[in-house]
Amino acid sequence: MVCAPVAVPAALLIASWAWATRIYRIETGLAGTTATAPVIFDQQQWRRQARATRGRNAAPGLVPLTGKHGRIVIGGTIRAVGHRWRPVLAVPFQAMTRHQVIIGSSGSGKTNLMIRTWAGWYTATRHAADQGAPRPLLVVLDCKGGPDARAKAARTRAMLHAAGAATVAIWPDNASVSLWTLPPRDLAVVLFQLLAPPTPARPPTTPTSPRPH
Repeated sequence: MVCAPVAVPAALLIASWAWATRIYRIETGLAGTTATAPVIFDQQQWRRQARATRGRNAAPGLVPLTGKHGRIVIGGTIRAVGHRWRPVLAVPFQAMTRHQVIIGSSGSGKTNLMIRTWAGWYTATRHAADQGAPRPLLVVLDCKGGPDARAKAARTRAMLHAAGAATVAIWPDNASVSLWTLPPRDLAVVLFQLLAPPTPARPPTTPTSPRPH
């Protein structure tokens, strides 16, 4: 009976917090263990859509490198936010000139997506070059490196050759990067930029006070 004045209000506070949490989870769809619960239903829908998308990506010819009007086919779509849902995601090849970020866990397919995007971009720009556009030039820098860097480079070269690229050089195996191979005028500009002294900083000025007359 001595602890009742403290225990009863504490128990009521904990019970009210637990009840408010449960009501919040029910209203937001985060609660429930049956198939009719929103969170369980959403997980089942996601797994079903993911299986269908993997099958769509694996089907021969169903997801080509490029689509209509020079659009690069990225792959099957699971869901779309703010846009009309389509079974296959395709973006204009001009969009490849913008900054992009690919986020995913290890083994989720980021490298495969990048290689596919490079090949799709080369295919689309090569067709545009037949209509008078500049010839495509693709330069890939693998800043991560690692023991599988050459395997990724070999896969990229095979994909680009299949896309129609005549020459694909990999540094340092069969391509060199040297300043001395530049034309004389370009080499002179680069060397001047490397050797030009920095602009000297102006010395700080000391504020002066007016002298009395």
